[in-house]
Amino acid sequence: MKINSVLMGLLAVMFLSLQIRSVAQDAAPVAAPGAPVAEDGESETGEGLTVITSDHLLYDYKNAFAVFTDNVVVIDPKLKLTADKLLVRFDDKGDVSFIEAKGQVFIEQDDVTARAEVAEYDLAEGKIVLSVNPLVQRGDAMLTGDKVIYHRNDGRLECFPNARLIIPSDEKGKIK
Repeated sequence: MKINSVLMGLLAVMFLSLQIRSVAQDAAPVAAPGAPVAEDGESETGEGLTVITSDHLLYDYKNAFAVFTDNVVVIDPKLKLTADKLLVRFDDKGDVSFIEAKGQVFIEQDDVTARAEVAEYDLAEGKIVLSVNPLVQRGDAMLTGDKVIYHRNDGRLECFPNARLIIPSDEKGKIK
């Protein structure tokens, strides 16, 4: 009986890692089990994968959620996210439906960085919400407000209330 519970736990963690990986848009196939992984999410074979590390993981199969806490780092071929806590909810089919990162959330993707205390991603709606002191930066330009919402499906960005966009200019007043 003890062996079965250990096996179920290992299968649950493996299942979770496969489901978390489905969040990565346009990611290459998962590298073979045991393949060495670099910090940038690439295996030695060059295949992309998503790697989530934390000091603690709680996976609740019955209630369809997982919580990563303390020193959470998500490395994906498309982005890097760090946070104090990461909650992942699954739908009835076992697919990831919602992700919430809390506490010193930092996101890097290409030339854009974002910071907030809370970041929520609803996969069905394709909506990412940054709240509690959000800051989005691209180059020297910065966007702040009480809430920043990025609609992935149609490429829209909303910021309200107290929206503030800072666009640097050169010495002649031209926008950089």
